[in-house]
Amino acid sequence: MLSPTRSLPAAFVSGRRATLIRVSDVKAVARLLLSLWLVCGVAHAREEILSFASDIEVLPDATVSVTETIRVRAEGRDIRRGIYRDFPTDYVDRLGNRYRVGFEVLAVRRDGEPERYHTERRGNGVRIRVGREERLLKPGVHTFTLRYRTSRQLGFFDEHDELYWNVTGNDWAFPIREVRAAVSLPDAVPADAIRAEGYTGYSGDTGQDYDAWVDAGGVARFSVARVLAPGEGFTLVAAWPKGYVTAPDAGQRAAWFLRDNAPYLIGLIGLVVLLAFHLIIWRRHGRDPEAGVIIPRYEPPPGYSPASMRFIRRMGYDHKTFAAALVNLAVNGLIDIDEERGKYVIERTDKPLENLAPGERALVSRLFLSVEPGARKHDSLQALLEQVPGKSRSAGLVPRLLTRIAGQALLSAAGRAAASTTTDDDASRRVVLERGNHSRIRAALKAHEDSLKRDYDKIYFRKNAGWLVPGVAISLAAIAAASLSLEGERRIVVLFLSVWLSIWSIGVVAMVRRVSGAWRAARSVLEWVGALFASLFALPFVAGEIAGFVILVGSGSPAVAMFLVAALVINLVFYQLLKAPTRAGRLLLDQAEGFRLFLDVAEKDEMNFRNPPEKTPELFERYLPHALAMDVEIQWAERFAGLFRRMEEEDRPYRPDWYRGSRFDASNLGEFSSTVGESLGSAIASSSTAPGSSSGTGGGGSSGGGGGGGGGGGW
Repeated sequence: MLSPTRSLPAAFVSGRRATLIRVSDVKAVARLLLSLWLVCGVAHAREEILSFASDIEVLPDATVSVTETIRVRAEGRDIRRGIYRDFPTDYVDRLGNRYRVGFEVLAVRRDGEPERYHTERRGNGVRIRVGREERLLKPGVHTFTLRYRTSRQLGFFDEHDELYWNVTGNDWAFPIREVRAAVSLPDAVPADAIRAEGYTGYSGDTGQDYDAWVDAGGVARFSVARVLAPGEGFTLVAAWPKGYVTAPDAGQRAAWFLRDNAPYLIGLIGLVVLLAFHLIIWRRHGRDPEAGVIIPRYEPPPGYSPASMRFIRRMGYDHKTFAAALVNLAVNGLIDIDEERGKYVIERTDKPLENLAPGERALVSRLFLSVEPGARKHDSLQALLEQVPGKSRSAGLVPRLLTRIAGQALLSAAGRAAASTTTDDDASRRVVLERGNHSRIRAALKAHEDSLKRDYDKIYFRKNAGWLVPGVAISLAAIAAASLSLEGERRIVVLFLSVWLSIWSIGVVAMVRRVSGAWRAARSVLEWVGALFASLFALPFVAGEIAGFVILVGSGSPAVAMFLVAALVINLVFYQLLKAPTRAGRLLLDQAEGFRLFLDVAEKDEMNFRNPPEKTPELFERYLPHALAMDVEIQWAERFAGLFRRMEEEDRPYRPDWYRGSRFDASNLGEFSSTVGESLGSAIASSSTAPGSSSGTGGGGSSGGGGGGGGGGGW
């Protein structure tokens, strides 16, 4: 195909008058410009590709042998040691499947002599780096010859076969002054049955600045008719009748498909196995017993504190469990809750500790230094020693512990001598929920949680967390197999990144949770500033997480990255689903749900209950801790809004004697109840953390299309 040509106009029009220019004058100007260009070129020669010749041989077995002869002018700027040539190998077909072509370097020469080279994976292909690290090229013209073999480059269509080939690639950083290409087909292909087309320009262009013909020997020849600028390229199409080149059979195509998509297939199989494993374990161990008939109850199940009911319902511990216990202690007159300048102060009253749940008794014994009002100093020590296992006591741990405590007491005796007994008593009976008291509050939290675990874990529910270990093992095995199915150095990089991200992600998730908790707990400018600094501290770690996934995807392994995320989600979901109540727990939860129905009912629907208890301030306070524990504190409080409004109108306003602070509002008890629960939970979360630790064909193609391509540069 011949490209269209343009004739030089014989006249130039200026205004309304045309001035004829003689041909001899034009030639003189052209000679002058050429001379100036040559002088400038000698003075400052630029690096460029003088010629790019590609001899392409299509073999009967459908492989393609290519010899590229590239003449360059090197001036020691970009081309210092040699050139590199990028060759794409990984594609996505029209159905979205990964498609990897074969590629093998056969020989590399420079100026007719064998030259050293090495290959490396680069994104979706291979880079051939020609030259030696320790040797620089002499400035001047050099000829590089690359010979390689590739496969899976031919298109097999219903009526013809074809080679759609990007000769030069579109990623060269130098202009290409001359491009030639020749496509040799099997000898039996008639010359008049061969079609030759092409495209020039930038990627996606359909320029026709080329000549193409088929010679008498059946070789399709191509010649580009202009200089190609950096980023431009030339793509050819050679088509011939079917039957001269062997097409791959179904078995070969299936083998290629499995090889090309191995990471995706392994990841998919791994997800199926992981999901099947978790489903089997869930059906055997994680399914909840069938719930019974839920009957509304006007009282909670006897013998269970609000905190214990929340612990059993959640099958785990959280800060609201602790908050529900504090409110229950306050309602029963054992502690007072004061809000002072945005901070909560918990103060022990003089009421004796009687009929307390074990968990609440453990909480009080750790939160306050004395268990009973007026108790002696050694009582708390005795309570501590009683929790030492019997074997440890018999082994002599208690005497050593007493000696250690006595030594610490002697060292601090001078400091304590100046403190009054009244101050000590105040400190033992009063605690501020702030980070300065984190060790004391953390000890109370742990004592409360440990007591609940001893009394209810494995009796009323099972977490089945041990079954996560095989799930994690399946995930890691699938990640390793998917990584090792990659080629070359990528498998090591991807395997390392996968393992690193698996560990790093755990820390990042924990850090994000801490930062989120800091923002929830912040109630003053200072705490907001602290939360901001915690967020800024966490940003580099989150950025590292994102960068790790970007590098993992950029390494040519999006399949591994997708599997990593999916496996993490599946394991986390089943970590929750595998928790299941026992039959005893199911019976208790049915009773608790009946009581929750009573707490949650709207005031207008109370008539549907038979003989509900009379609404009084005492009833509101008695069941407020249970409402907090069951997350229906707003609904429970709104049931009493009308009662407390009437009391306000009668000049006998309701005020809880166990709470003093600015958050109480009798006209909006729902918000007050919710705020107390949330604020206490946030304050507990903040104050139980150590300072600093929370910072933690036919015109259907274009230039750049088809196989081959890539580009290159100097190094």
